[in-house]
Amino acid sequence: MYRHEKQHRESLGSFGAALHQEFKTNGVWMREVEGLPWFNLLIFSILLTGVSLFLPHFSNLATNLQSQNLYASWAMTQGQMAYASFFGTSGILFYGLLWLSGYLPFGFLWIGVQFLALIATGWISYRLAYRLVGQIRVAKFAMAMVYVLVFLLGMGGLYAPIFALPVLFYSLSRIAKYIQTREKIGFIRYGMQAALAFMISPMSALFFYSIALIALALYDIRQHQFLQGVYQFLASLLGFSLLFYPIGYVTVWTGSFGDAVGQIIFDATSFQLAHSHLLENVITYLGLAFGLGFLFLLFATLTSFSKGSFELKWMGILGVVIVLVLSIFNPDFGLYHLLPLIPFVFLLITFWMGEQLSVLVGEDSRRARNTTSPLSKYLTVSLYLPFVVGVYVMGRPLVETYILHGEESRERTEVARYIKENSQSTDTIYAWDTSATMYLVSQRLSSSLILSPTQYLTTNENEIKLLNGLQKYPAYIAVNNRLTLNEDVKNILQKSYQESEQSFDQFTLYKRK
Repeated sequence: MYRHEKQHRESLGSFGAALHQEFKTNGVWMREVEGLPWFNLLIFSILLTGVSLFLPHFSNLATNLQSQNLYASWAMTQGQMAYASFFGTSGILFYGLLWLSGYLPFGFLWIGVQFLALIATGWISYRLAYRLVGQIRVAKFAMAMVYVLVFLLGMGGLYAPIFALPVLFYSLSRIAKYIQTREKIGFIRYGMQAALAFMISPMSALFFYSIALIALALYDIRQHQFLQGVYQFLASLLGFSLLFYPIGYVTVWTGSFGDAVGQIIFDATSFQLAHSHLLENVITYLGLAFGLGFLFLLFATLTSFSKGSFELKWMGILGVVIVLVLSIFNPDFGLYHLLPLIPFVFLLITFWMGEQLSVLVGEDSRRARNTTSPLSKYLTVSLYLPFVVGVYVMGRPLVETYILHGEESRERTEVARYIKENSQSTDTIYAWDTSATMYLVSQRLSSSLILSPTQYLTTNENEIKLLNGLQKYPAYIAVNNRLTLNEDVKNILQKSYQESEQSFDQFTLYKRK
């Protein structure tokens, strides 16, 4: 069958081959997606949601950003406003979800929404992978890799990029369909999707849609349709405006519009060529990229353009490289900065695996496709290093929290309880700490927009905001002894504060005179 099909295409010449390829591509996009693995979708989503429920709420393993998001959820129920009362770089819809979740125990609302987001992400990614390569096994593997990356890079959840993933993958599916079938996708709706993603996770949306713009421009240039490309761009801007401005008006109504604009673009403007975490970022991020096979996928894709999907492959390559490089130069360390990588890695691994397992001609190829496991193929080329990466990602927070700084974690809770027992509910405090947990345990609001001196304090403007908050003279200032105090903060403590009667080993607690 395959031999006769090949001879028939050769007899038709180049035109016949092109016609066959176009029919094959359109056929894949038009056919019903087979074998949707609902059981896998549910299991992966339930497991990730369970981790999201346990880690931030019932352990001391929450990262600085996760603890700040938990604080934001509680603080907004106390009348605080996002951007105006605390510094935040996520979108207004994400903070709206946190606000509503603050009225339910353990954040059940955001956990439920995250569960639905994970289900939608898996469903869309499976359908997209199947339509890109037409292979069920590749589609299942690509979908599973999306969940693995969400777990490794966003362990514990409560990160805005995770909630934006369904929108990004849906937009990616529309782009892929347009490029591979030339079918109109409605760029006004596409712009509205961009606005929705931006109002959930601004940085993820900025990365994705900027690189998607490059891919679409490459396609329009190769197709000699410059004017159509201009129309697509303008239609996308119109769609973006139709959704962005009505919802964004909330910040105007609350008087926080100026603060919101500056904060949501903070990550895009705070890159530094030299910072204290540069070496750690280089070793960790590049080590993770090597261990998970990202670097191999980059080189493999660079040598596979002759097999088609030119624009989508370039989109994957540019996305991985740009997110990796900019994350390295971000002064704040955290694997969650790599979450925007996921759609781009998905493209690379789908095309590579599809090409590796594709059937061209002959019984041997067909037999190889039926016996070769995508997982074993992936583990072989990545030298089984994903297991090492998994152990590192899961072990690092455990070692830091319970071995290296176990006493600090215990004392943090003790300090917070002492503050709660010796202050009024209307008092504010400040925690010069690596976490916002102290505010949550003590049930006291922060006196400053900058909740922690170890995050967002890379600009002079934010240093001023922090000092302005301390000059409101909170009832208590708790200082983590591992962190260095700058001279301005030392002066405030010397003039207006005294050490409390209760002493601690890992913290110094100052009480207002």
